[in-house]
Formats: sequence, structure tokens, C-alpha cells
Amino acid sequence: MRVIRVSNLGGRPELFHTHIQMIAISINLTKVPEGTTFKGKKGEYLNLLLVDNKHGRDEFGNDGFVKIDLPKEKRDAGERGEIVGNWKYLGKGNGQQERPF
Repeated sequence: MRVIRVSNLGGRPELFHTHIQMIAISINLTKVPEGTTFKGKKGEYLNLLLVDNKHGRDEFGNDGFVKIDLPKEKRDAGERGEIVGNWKYLGKGNGQQERPF
């Protein structure tokens, strides 16, 4: 399973630094637990993880799910981040659909 960490909603995963890649993300904001966002210099942030579906693309065209990225202390204590949405790979800006991973 490949996990892509997207930090501070403006972070770019290192995996995509050489070509422009597009991923559509759908988040159910009602599933975001209170206390998971944090204040930064330029606003309020939420760290998320994009996780591949175990068996590839699902019947809705989603390539994976989105979950809350918890701090290391909470992960080490056995807590798991809430699943808050789905993502799908759209391809490169030039219309190419090959997945880079």
C-alpha cells in the first residue's frame, strides 16, 4: 500500500515534483473531528493522508481514500485517523492518464 502525505493542504507530495499531476479530492467536512485542525502563521490547517485502495480503482472511479493524518504521538498510541473522503487520479495536465505509482 502506498501512502502519500499531504501536509498543510498546500504541501506537494515529493512523488509529483517532476511533472504536473492532478488528483481530485472529495472531503466530507462533517466527518472532520473537532481538534484535528491547527493554527499556523497563515491560517488554520488540516493534515491529510491519501491512501491507495487495496484492490485498485473502485466502482465509483476512486483510486483511494483520504484520512486525517494524526500526530506521531497519537499514531504510536494506537489511534487511527478518521476516513473523511476519497480521491481519484486525473492524470497529467496534458490529458495523459497513466498513474505515476
